[in-house]
Amino acid sequence: GNILSPSFPSNYGSGLSCIWIITVSESSYVQLKFNSFDVYEMDSPVCTRDRLEVSSINPHEGTATTSLGAYCNTNPPKGPIESLWNMLRVTFITDTTISAQGFWLSYRGIQYQVDIQLNKSLTSENFSFKDHISFCILDIHFRLFAWLG
Repeated sequence: GNILSPSFPSNYGSGLSCIWIITVSESSYVQLKFNSFDVYEMDSPVCTRDRLEVSSINPHEGTATTSLGAYCNTNPPKGPIESLWNMLRVTFITDTTISAQGFWLSYRGIQYQVDIQLNKSLTSENFSFKDHISFCILDIHFRLFAWLG
């Protein structure tokens, strides 16, 4: 899907507070990609004027969220943003001063992948078996993405 700031590609208005909740299947996470991004901030890297806030929502803890970042022209998204769970909240807040073009983002659900790796590097040298036995260890890693930058 797509989310566009109000009036995009024209400048957005002042005094806005817009919230979008994206939910995908429980076996997936949400990925955001920015196609266009122009959210006004004069000079603060912490986005105190206009900003786009992105939070991952934990569906198992009600409305508990984990912030994935606040973005503006002085701190733009540096690539795709991926949720921790299957729900994501996007909040767009503007003040009453200067506005800009805004944003256009695309989102999609990506199914978690299970990576199975066989590790045959452990041997039975520390055990009292007569034969030399190799053990296979099954490592299952769920691919859970946190915002790592």
